[in-house]
Amino acid sequence: MGKADMAGVDFRRRTLLKGSMASMLSPIVLSGCSGGGAHANVLTDGEAGQAQDSVSLQQAGYRARLYTPTMITRLLGTYFIVDCWHHRIIHSRNLHAPLVRWKTLDDDIAGPHSIATDGTFHVAEDTGRHGLFVYRETAPDHFERVQHVPDVGIRPHRTLYDAEHQQFLVVGSADQSINLLEVQGGRLVRTLTRIIPELGRQYCRSITLHEGLLYFVGEADIVVYGVDRGRVSPTGSVIHLPEVWQGSNDLFFLGRRRGLFMSTPGKACAFDSVDALGRGEVQDLSATFRGTPYFVTQFDGRLWIPEITEYSALRSYPASGDAVTAESAQTLFDFGLPDEASLERKRAIVT
Repeated sequence: MGKADMAGVDFRRRTLLKGSMASMLSPIVLSGCSGGGAHANVLTDGEAGQAQDSVSLQQAGYRARLYTPTMITRLLGTYFIVDCWHHRIIHSRNLHAPLVRWKTLDDDIAGPHSIATDGTFHVAEDTGRHGLFVYRETAPDHFERVQHVPDVGIRPHRTLYDAEHQQFLVVGSADQSINLLEVQGGRLVRTLTRIIPELGRQYCRSITLHEGLLYFVGEADIVVYGVDRGRVSPTGSVIHLPEVWQGSNDLFFLGRRRGLFMSTPGKACAFDSVDALGRGEVQDLSATFRGTPYFVTQFDGRLWIPEITEYSALRSYPASGDAVTAESAQTLFDFGLPDEASLERKRAIVT
């Protein structure tokens, strides 16, 4: 979030007016993980069958809602929602389970934005505290936090796993850094931290790995690097965005060249190539969304685009990307504007 937080405040006001890592920790069993803990089982077994019961929802408080869900994804058969401004990541084997029945991976994590896995370790950003948390599934549907990696840039904002080179890539949004980490001796070890000078001082919310190239999604520029194990290198390619599309959130490829682009506040478009995006030759999709569209994922035969900041929702669209419209949307969760419990939770931990 970062600048999106501040920009989103102004956008949210308008919406309302319209109708409104080297330090390691011993393995810790998270109190909210599956199998126990106050947050894992908000409801009793009897209540679970009526999870949307109004009394149960009141008892659940903010846990019955989402507030700026920056990502939904499926990893190794488990669904994860990164509930950024509720400072938590939740998971479920059943995508359509009521939200109060999703289990908590972590609820002491400062404004996380994404989660990725290499098949053994799950890695997520502790954005507000400039680090990463590493988790491991030690029993079916039961996770432990096994490592903390501090000082991963300033405000680490997006984590990817590069399967070809067996490494995690993490972008520091506020210091324009790329951080590479790989597993050595059962722990995540940093192999590179490098500033991307082409970004200047641009806030960088995301990175995209596509066909061997790493795209840094800066506020006003998309910077393209090559990537290898333990290193990245400039290609010389920088795509300057038209002013109307600046404020970048995410770049998602649908094929070799065409894709989707998300921007703050409340903007989205489809493009035939990144060069065409740079020229402003795009299809404007902004009217599809009530909130600001964020990190795009693809699973279960659908494209998933979360809506954040001024309006919180999770919806999916046809996988082709040819019909990202309100009519084609399937809504998983729609919570709209935050309630007081959500606002209080956001204030509880630095974002």
